[in-house]
Amino acid sequence: MPSVLAIHMLPEYWGNDAREWKPARWIRSEAGTEPETIIVPKLGTYFPWSEGAYNCPGVKFSQVEFVAVMAVLFLEHRVQPLLKMGEDMEMARKRVINVANDCGVTLLLRMKDADTIRLVWQRS
Repeated sequence: MPSVLAIHMLPEYWGNDAREWKPARWIRSEAGTEPETIIVPKLGTYFPWSEGAYNCPGVKFSQVEFVAVMAVLFLEHRVQPLLKMGEDMEMARKRVINVANDCGVTLLLRMKDADTIRLVWQRS
């Protein structure tokens, strides 16, 4: 079974900053020459809904719905980790990154200790 997480973080596909959150890596734009376009990754380098004959039939619906939900949520809110006793925001940030990076594959990719993170939605 291929490691989806490992493939999605290979520097040869995604660059040396593959572990960094960079939404701009999915957008191609030439300054003032053409409209922005979404980058379609090379086959076999990105497959969050599986790939091939048994891929998820709801891929497009889930992508559109996810973007719509996130846009509505972030329109008036920001999310941040709930601090533990004696923890500052930088410590919480490192804790969140450690939990996000501690993934394993069962049937699906999932964070092993996601329940240790509590998030708070705050109106901006």
